[in-house]
Amino acid sequence: MSRAEERQKKSNGTFSELLSDLHMEGLTGLAKLLLPEGLWKGQNHHVENQALADDSAAGGSREIHLTFDDGPNPATTPYLLEMFEEECVKATFFVIGNQVEKHEDLLLAVSKHGHSIGNHTYSHVFLPILSRQKMEKEILTTNQRITDVTGQQPKLFRPPFGIVDKKAHLLLQEQGMKTVYWSAFSEDWRQIGEDSVVERLSRYAVPGGIMIMHELAPTGDQTIGAARTLIRKLKERNYKFSAIA
Repeated sequence: MSRAEERQKKSNGTFSELLSDLHMEGLTGLAKLLLPEGLWKGQNHHVENQALADDSAAGGSREIHLTFDDGPNPATTPYLLEMFEEECVKATFFVIGNQVEKHEDLLLAVSKHGHSIGNHTYSHVFLPILSRQKMEKEILTTNQRITDVTGQQPKLFRPPFGIVDKKAHLLLQEQGMKTVYWSAFSEDWRQIGEDSVVERLSRYAVPGGIMIMHELAPTGDQTIGAARTLIRKLKERNYKFSAIA
């Protein structure tokens, strides 16, 4: 590769990173302004500045939270659980009710391995278009499915597409549930490559950060590989991975 080609490749990479940053920061900033209250950082952390987070005292807490939406999925869940055991990692799984019905054994395994389990609705529907009755069915049916399998009533909720309206917010309050948003998302539902997934998430790693990944069959191998690399990369920065309580 010539020097000109190398410079062009580096320039293209920088531009792609800039677009990714603008997308993530723009959507996150807008969501924080418009969406009902919820959890943007876990474990009572409030560090917003990346440089400040990286320069924090060595003795300070450096927990971070990996979250996985859309499971349980036989193409991903068993391999994630095996990896987490090897790496001593705890994560949070936001599961879909109709997936739970198909794969109760996988959800039970998630619970037995000590990971947190949250509700991601029954059929991954866009909540603001639903009536109160249909919204209740989506959320409460999934709560019941999770409880039937694990014996534990879920207290965490992640809205499909990251959007929850006031109707849903009131229902979640009535159920004693917390809406969990994000501090970084990877777009790993697209085939963007493991390196891109890792780069997008690691750039936004801060103490208490909540990172979103997805258990989807078409991109499952990408997610598994990226999660392994991300975990090892952030461990080098003294992060520990915990489930959201």
